[in-house]
Amino acid sequence: MTSLKPFFFCFYLILLLLNTGCKSNGKGEDITYKKRELPLRVGYTDIQYDDETFKVIYHGSATTTMDIAYDFALLRAANIATEHGYQYFSIRIITKDTEVLRTKADYGTFTYYFPRVELDMFLFHAKEGSLRPIYSSENEIKRLNFKYKLKLPK
Repeated sequence: MTSLKPFFFCFYLILLLLNTGCKSNGKGEDITYKKRELPLRVGYTDIQYDDETFKVIYHGSATTTMDIAYDFALLRAANIATEHGYQYFSIRIITKDTEVLRTKADYGTFTYYFPRVELDMFLFHAKEGSLRPIYSSENEIKRLNFKYKLKLPK
């Protein structure tokens, strides 16, 4: 009887590749900006604590850099500000970490690293004095859409 390990490994690898999306910046880095839908690993989620306080989480793929994951979390923060009628936002807490996934097969062990960025943010109507940087939601949306050649919503 043949072992099913190679079959399951190939099946898992295909799921992993499908999960990462197919948009690339030419350097082999994944630049998929989308809402995370379980069971997929890649994309953003957000939590609203009150009218002006949110947490944004961006989960990158194995080919997403930490810088891209941070930019996409920032882009989601800017979109949240705009969606709720605010011109400005500030980031209170930034958490960056990496999820590690190891898989074993008969012919070796494979390790994948998935960046994850969390931003706790506050929304503002007017640019106020703050010890933290205050971002213009409109400027960040334009800057990051241009940087990653994303399509601006109409």
